[in-house]
Amino acid sequence: MFSWSVFRFYKARLLTLTGEFDPKAPFLLDLDYLRKLPGQQIVTTSIDEMIRLSDVDPVRLKDWSDILMRIIPDVSLGDRLLGCFIPGVRVTFYSATQMLGQIDDAAFVEAFSAIWLDERTRSPRLREALLGRKLTVPPGTQAAHSLASEKRV
Repeated sequence: MFSWSVFRFYKARLLTLTGEFDPKAPFLLDLDYLRKLPGQQIVTTSIDEMIRLSDVDPVRLKDWSDILMRIIPDVSLGDRLLGCFIPGVRVTFYSATQMLGQIDDAAFVEAFSAIWLDERTRSPRLREALLGRKLTVPPGTQAAHSLASEKRV
């Protein structure tokens, strides 16, 4: 769940073909909105985060912003937006009922997915939940040894 201050904006799920995230394999990011938000705010926040996390040319960012403004609709409670990511190729955007558009740009795929999946994301707890890394076992502990033994079986 992504929150800003006390406001929760959406619940997020990361879906993969294998059940494990591989940054080189296709994945789906599913956002279930918990409040009304204008598409313009979603796009502006997304672009601001891409600027913060990526070194992208301002002209390219303007192009991405213009395309996203045409793709991303206003959302209300219960609306879903889904991004189907093909790393190195494109992101296709969907609502719960239809395709909204796509961006065929490898740099966009990387910069846009970084909003949720980069280690420097604004919501590290959400990132860990998306990636299924809820438990961290300190190295050299009995738990780490037991976990390593389980992986070999």
